[in-house]
Amino acid sequence: MPTTMIDPIHAHGLRRLCLSLVLVAPLGCEDPSEFDLEDEGELPDDADEEELVELRWSTPLSNVPTLVTSMNADYQGFNGGCWDTAPNGNVRPFQQYPCHAEDNQLWYFRSAPGGGFTIHSKDDDDLCLDVPSNNFSAGQDLQMYPCHGGANQIWSVFVRDGQSATIRPRNHNDLCVDVEWGVVTNQSPIQLYPCHGGSNQAWRFHDYLGSDNLSCDLSIKFGSYPVFAGTRRSFRVSNRNTLCSADLHPDTVSCSDSTDWLVVDSPWGSDDFHVRCFSAG
Repeated sequence: MPTTMIDPIHAHGLRRLCLSLVLVAPLGCEDPSEFDLEDEGELPDDADEEELVELRWSTPLSNVPTLVTSMNADYQGFNGGCWDTAPNGNVRPFQQYPCHAEDNQLWYFRSAPGGGFTIHSKDDDDLCLDVPSNNFSAGQDLQMYPCHGGANQIWSVFVRDGQSATIRPRNHNDLCVDVEWGVVTNQSPIQLYPCHGGSNQAWRFHDYLGSDNLSCDLSIKFGSYPVFAGTRRSFRVSNRNTLCSADLHPDTVSCSDSTDWLVVDSPWGSDDFHVRCFSAG
């Protein structure tokens, strides 16, 4: 499947592709001479907004808190699988975990000198996604490690199909960030593995917009997806309208109109529903 390397800069409210051959590589992109664009789905200069919005899930914003979900576990009405790290320590494991959208599941993609990104934890901005001991080999688990700007902390993002992306070490583009064994619903380490186009190597990006708290005795319905007290769910939405099943009282999540992804958490024994809002573009 063809892939296209993307630019982290957010231009005109839409994410911009590094597609044209230029003398100087744009910020966040490798030298265009280093990869072949012959088979890429290059967009024309006059591409309209609908064409560009097709890329909404597949390119991260630079310097915006981002929830990263696995296509392998990205299904409606369930927790899904999110990038996650332990909430403390200088060296932390990096894994897939059911989505809850706390700070240890939010990430900053920042442009690196010479192209690519460093990927920082919102929980501790001094920690970066890291290949331990520069061991670029199949099956190597990834970690969070103090940022130092070395080659083992610089990553490239490749548009996969307009709906997702692969993430690869900048200097080892044959290896992809991969959920071990294709685990869907459970906690699992994330590793380097040869790129094969599977859904456990496909990632989506959701930009954090804010949060809201709603109250309801039993459950709240978001479109066709109910969230029951004491549970957690993440899903796509077309609007911010909700309905409390206890009294059929309509409500609206007080986040931006661009909200199209929610993570909803209701602690045990509580009638509070904490809603975290995200947008894909």
